[in-house]
Amino acid sequence: MKIKCEYERTLLKPTMSCFMGEDRNGKKTIVGNGV
Repeated sequence: MKIKCEYERTLLKPTMSCFMGEDRNGKKTIVGNGV
């Protein structure tokens, strides 16, 4: 199962192994396998 987490661009370290991309709004979109 894939989950989508949105982090502010100030948060650079995700707690889980995810793919980090940038959203249209400028937020960091983290997509990866949930815990």
